[in-house]
Amino acid sequence: MRALETEGAAIGLHGYQHLCATRGRSLVNLHRISEFAGVPAATQRGWIGEGIRILRGHGLDPNVWIAPRHGFDRNTLAALREQGVLRLSDGFARGPFLKGGLTWIPQQLWAPVEKKRGLWTICVHPNTARDAEIRGPSAVFSPFTLRNSPLLIV
Repeated sequence: MRALETEGAAIGLHGYQHLCATRGRSLVNLHRISEFAGVPAATQRGWIGEGIRILRGHGLDPNVWIAPRHGFDRNTLAALREQGVLRLSDGFARGPFLKGGLTWIPQQLWAPVEKKRGLWTICVHPNTARDAEIRGPSAVFSPFTLRNSPLLIV
């Protein structure tokens, strides 16, 4: 992960334990269960703070949020703002937008696909990724994508 960050990828906090057991209503309504949506605000603050602490303890700087199963609510946004994580990768649009005090970067794709327009992000899970995905963006993305992408969020 440090090699990815060194190569220019943004490291995202992807939940706390990735255990989706609540049925709260998410701001992105794709799944019925979530790790965060519907969880009390104080618990969410604790989980997000601990997740950031763990990643920083490994020499990483998580500066974007990617919720497991797209599940989060207004309490999640408040906890992220409190922790200084002001970007999240989620929602469906052609480009970034502001909502709830955070910049939303749409996460539309789950694998690298060449697109001519818009901002397209993907989420790579290190525990299930192919070796090339772990080696870094230059091993996965086409030369076109690397030339035309100022920021990769992993």
